[in-house]
Amino acid sequence: MTDHTARKAGLMTETLYQAVLDCLMNHGMQHTEDTGSGEKYPLVDKLCAPGDDSIKTGKEEVEILAEDIVDAIGPMVLAAHSADARNGEGVALTDEVREVLEDAQSYVDFHVKDPDDGHLAVALSNRIDALLAAPAPKADALLDRLERVMDVHGHGANGLAFYRYADRDGFGVHLDARRESFGKPFVESYWLDALPNQRFPTLLALQLAAEALTDDQVATERAKYPQIRNSRPVGERRHQNKCRLCPPENAQPGALIVYLARNWNPVTDHRAELCERHRGLADEPAALDAAIKAEIARRAAKAAPFLESLRAADAGLPS
Repeated sequence: MTDHTARKAGLMTETLYQAVLDCLMNHGMQHTEDTGSGEKYPLVDKLCAPGDDSIKTGKEEVEILAEDIVDAIGPMVLAAHSADARNGEGVALTDEVREVLEDAQSYVDFHVKDPDDGHLAVALSNRIDALLAAPAPKADALLDRLERVMDVHGHGANGLAFYRYADRDGFGVHLDARRESFGKPFVESYWLDALPNQRFPTLLALQLAAEALTDDQVATERAKYPQIRNSRPVGERRHQNKCRLCPPENAQPGALIVYLARNWNPVTDHRAELCERHRGLADEPAALDAAIKAEIARRAAKAAPFLESLRAADAGLPS
């Protein structure tokens, strides 16, 4: 049996795949039914290999069908949804996509050798309509709220560049953009605090996945943080860094290195060195997080007059 795991992982959205898969798994044949109960014969049973005493092979066939259907309609559906998402509008399936669904129905008919007079195509169409018809968040508006929080540039002729953005409104949306060398395109990757260990190639794909989240799921994930990812003693070294929480004018040497996690992704962890006086905060992540934010705010307030003078001077320069 072919392993379709890698292929399924590459589908444009797991949400669309799951909608199609659920429809196929629950579909009953319109012209084949149990003579005793009158129930429609399940498609998954019809697709089972001869001699299979379970529905294992039928489920595998249904998964393959779902992959083929989503591969065919995914780009068109998502492209249409992406265009209308800019205006916050819902999306109905186009005639072109419905034709693809009818082709998918023919594909199923060919495999089960039992024409099903279009009911499956209608069921699939209704399922995807329900998934995509709700107004989508305005993609451009959300992108405007992403703020760059980190730059990394390579050296020499390679031209490696890496940018990280995060939304300013606390939704937990992140964008990583990476270029391996000069002349290469930036590859974007979107991820969400509330969807652990998942990355998406487009903002739309992230939005579709996030639609399935409940408030309880989001609250549960957020309740895990902040937390201490790991910590270790500073140890012997030639140069010593000062404590992150001490005032600069009276900072003590760091004795403990702490990595404070604010979400599932380690790349956003805050690295802090704590002196002997402050190292006890390594056991209190919430208190450490508050102390770090307070120190950052204090330093920003102290630097504000100087930065404002620079802006004023820059505004007075001739263009």
